[in-house]
Amino acid sequence: LSLRNIRPCFGYAKIIEAGELANKLINYENNEYDESILMFIHALKAYLDYHNEINFIDSKLTIIQCTYEDLLEKLKLTFDDNILGGCLLLSAKEYSESDFTALKQLIYDRHSVRQFSKEPVDLNDLFAAIECAGHCPSACNRQGFRVHIVCKDKMSVFNDWFEGVGGFADEIDKMLLITGKISTYRAGEEFQYIVSSSVFAGYLTLTLQAKNIGCCFIQRPVLHTKKWEKVSTELGISADEQIICALGVGNYLPEYKVPVSHRLSVDKIVTVHGHELRIKG
Repeated sequence: LSLRNIRPCFGYAKIIEAGELANKLINYENNEYDESILMFIHALKAYLDYHNEINFIDSKLTIIQCTYEDLLEKLKLTFDDNILGGCLLLSAKEYSESDFTALKQLIYDRHSVRQFSKEPVDLNDLFAAIECAGHCPSACNRQGFRVHIVCKDKMSVFNDWFEGVGGFADEIDKMLLITGKISTYRAGEEFQYIVSSSVFAGYLTLTLQAKNIGCCFIQRPVLHTKKWEKVSTELGISADEQIICALGVGNYLPEYKVPVSHRLSVDKIVTVHGHELRIKG
């Protein structure tokens, strides 16, 4: 619906498949997917509204209409102004150079921190940072990333898993486990859950910075290991979730040391393919 030229009755097979899945989830009475089902229903409404506007009639569209009405009836839904699916018409925004400078400063101020104060990180601040980071790009808006906040009193679960962290484990106030939900992607899309989860983790480092929370990436194998199996079992994390990375977090000290993180010049990491010229200056 967000393309310039829309092919009437596009995506029929996927809509029918999604409708069948939504019905199964409703029958299972598993509220974990309530929001996902609502997003699908709202998107269906926008889909049908578009076809009504162009006066398109087709037997496939009639089946989609029935799918939509069946879901509405099952959930006893009425619509309000809170649109969860469909598309929006936006006006292009012009950001000033000072906006870019502020963002650049936030990014440049972020460092991997390994020295923290003894003051616990406020959970409300963590939730605010996570909620904001959740607006990151996500392939097909599937949002297959999850966060597990492990507090100080549960840190012993990482005794074997902290190998190679480098002697600062005791400094960490809380551990954020970023996982990818494997079932978010179907067969033929193996390991795609790693991509969206990694994008989310990158955004989260910046939203944590904006909430004055220090953090450090802790890399763990992104494939299933016995150590991850032990940690996930002890924490009650679903077998459908695979660890992508962890962020050790804590409040800042008035002064703290960080590694020098020199960045390669843009000319060393970028290759332009085509005839565009870069004007230096």
